[in-house]
Amino acid sequence: MSGAATTLPQWFDSQTLFTAAGSTTVVITVTAVVQRLLPNLPARWFAFALSLLIALLAISVQGLSWTWISVFVALVNGVMTYAAAVGVNTVATAASPSGVAAAPAAARSYRWWS
Repeated sequence: MSGAATTLPQWFDSQTLFTAAGSTTVVITVTAVVQRLLPNLPARWFAFALSLLIALLAISVQGLSWTWISVFVALVNGVMTYAAAVGVNTVATAASPSGVAAAPAAARSYRWWS
C-alpha cells in the first residue's frame, strides 16, 4: 500500500474544523464532554469562549493577516458558531409535544444551555 491508501481517515482536519458545520460540531461535542467532566464550570461561557477561540484560530490557520476587519469577521463567525451550537443543543434536548416520540431521557442528555 502506498500514498492515500496508507493514510488514516480523519474526522476533522484544518479544512473541516474551520467550516460552519465543523466548528459547531466541535463546540457542541467539546462543551458536552467538558460539562460532564467539570459540572461546576459554566457551560454557556465555556461554549462561547470556545466558539470565539476557534474563530480566531481560523485567522492564523487559514493564513489570513491580522487586520481589524479579519478579527471582526472572525468574532462574528464565533458568535454565529455559538448561536448555532445553542440552537442545535436546545432542539436536540427539548421536550417533545405529546404524541410525538420523545427526546432521550434527561439523565442521558448533555444539555448545557439550560
